[in-house]
Parts: sequence; C-alpha cells; structure tokens
Amino acid sequence: MARSVTTNRRQSLGVLLATLASAALTGLVFVALGVNPIAAFAAMLEGAFGSDFRLGQTLVVTTPLALTALAAAIPFRAGLWNVGGEGQMYAGAIAAVSVALGMPSGVSGPVVATSALVIGVVAGAGWGAIAGLFKAGFGANEVIVTLMLSFVAIGIAQLLINGVWTGAGISGTSPTIPTDVGLMNLWPGTPVGLGEVLGVVAITSAAIMMARTRLGFGLRTIGMSPDASRLAGFSIGRLQVYALAIGGGFAGLAGAINVVGINGLLARDFSPGYGFMGIAVALIAGLRPLLILPVAFLYAALLVGGYNLPVEVGISTSASLVVQAVLVLSLLALGAIRAPSLGALGRS
Repeated sequence: MARSVTTNRRQSLGVLLATLASAALTGLVFVALGVNPIAAFAAMLEGAFGSDFRLGQTLVVTTPLALTALAAAIPFRAGLWNVGGEGQMYAGAIAAVSVALGMPSGVSGPVVATSALVIGVVAGAGWGAIAGLFKAGFGANEVIVTLMLSFVAIGIAQLLINGVWTGAGISGTSPTIPTDVGLMNLWPGTPVGLGEVLGVVAITSAAIMMARTRLGFGLRTIGMSPDASRLAGFSIGRLQVYALAIGGGFAGLAGAINVVGINGLLARDFSPGYGFMGIAVALIAGLRPLLILPVAFLYAALLVGGYNLPVEVGISTSASLVVQAVLVLSLLALGAIRAPSLGALGRS
C-alpha cells in the first residue's frame, strides 16, 4: 500500500514537472517565432474557454479524442497496439451516414439517428475485428494491419464522397442527412449535445467492463501474462479479436457522433487526426478509462485554443500541435508516462 502511494506521488510529481517543462520549452518556441509567450498562451486559453460557445467547442472535441483514446487503451491493456483508431472512426462515420441517407422517408428522426449510431459502432468494431482476426489467425503484426486498414477506410470515404455521392451534396462531402435526424442539443448557443453524454457513458462503461467483468479481467491478464491467461481458461486468439473489436467500436461511435450529431454529413478530412491523437491521450492517462476524459479535455483545449492563435498573435494553428508534442515528450522524458508493455507485440 505504501509503495503504491509512493509510486502515485512520484507519478504526480513527474506530471507536474513535465507540464512546467513543456510550458517553458513551448515558450521558447514562441519566442523563436517572434511571439510573446504569455500572449500566445493567453490567446489559447481565450480560444478554448473564452465564451460559452468556445467552451462548448472544447467539450465537443473532447468526445472523439476520448473515444479514440479508448480505442487505443483497451487493446493496449491486452498487449496489442491499435494504431488504427482513425480508420475505425472513418468506418463508423461511413456506416452511420449511409444508414441515415438510406432509411425510408417515413421513419422518424430519432429512430434513424439511433440506428445510425448503432451501425456506426458495429462498423468500427468490425473494422477492428479484421485486424484481430489477422492477428489471431495468422500472427500478423497488428500495428501494420490496423494502420493499413486506416488508409483503406479513408480511401473508401474519399471514393464515396467523390464518386457515389457526387452531385448530391456540397463538393467534398456526402449529401446532408435529413434535418430531423440528429442528436439533441443540451446547451443552447453551443454545439454541445447528446453525443457528449454518450461519450461519458462509453467511458464509464469501459471502466466498469475492464475492472468488474470477466472479459475485462481476461483482457488485462493477456496483457500481463498470456500463460496465466491460458491457465485461467481464456482463449488468447479470441481475446485478441475482442480487444481490437471493442476498441474499434468506441472509435466507430466517435465517427457516428460526428456525422449524426455535429456535421450532419460526411466531410472530406472530417477528422484532424483524432485517431492518432487518441493514442497519446491513452498513454498520458496511463490506459485508465476514467483518466482519459480529463486528459482528452486538456488535449481538446490545446487543439481548440490553437484556432485563436492566428487571430490574436498572428501565427499558425499548428503551434498548438507543437504544444501537444512537447507535452508528450516531456512526460516521456521525465517518466510520467510509459508505453504499455508490448511483449505481446508480434506474438500470435
């Protein structure tokens, strides 16, 4: 018990020192760009929290970051690298918008929206399960498979937008889904809606599953000791498929929420890389579902706050990505976060 408390204190101290170090290093970057660091940080804070609408935007961006972080964290706990959250998110978005556009006109909006979300989750889970089947059945490296599947999903989205749906909507997008299909707005004057509630429910469900169910125990066990998992009666291959499918389902939900609850269509490059940012969020959170939400909120604040930099201090929004990268590198350098044990990597 005392050792655990000491470890937690050291980790908390490492996070604090890494945050201060990243602020100092990022300040030097701003100085090199000819910008007052205090003004730059103030602009980012204003951009993320300066009004109800901006805070709402930060909360909305938190949702896909948290869900794609779950897509990475759950397989990581099972000793698997899922770097395909981006593709699984695209798979969910494609499936959701296809359902929303293909439903008969007489079906009510809430039924269509619910169906689109469910099918989006199923599509994301299916996309992740493909990688799991390659891993369990052929011993394929899941890093390569999940990454390549991301390119396939993005390519399919581009083909649909530029081919099947050409002329039916705005250039570079799918047709707009019917106006009565959507997710309830919960904070007037902001984009915050039911999708954000679904994100919190998903995170809570993931935490309960990993901590309180036999499936969660099995996933954690194969990440720590596959031999112990076999002795406990688990099938390694089956759990590998489950891990990647469950992770893919969370990413698919992120894509479905975007097209149903936010954009109302599938847009080209609708994700600025949420699936890849989610990996960093998962690692900073120590792969713990309940910590993913605050870390995702921090990341979202950096991302949304960066949109205010060109207006206030005249530099690119890309500077916010520099802040994110420096923060992660500082955390790694000071040992505040560590990559999961990947002894299972490459193991069938």
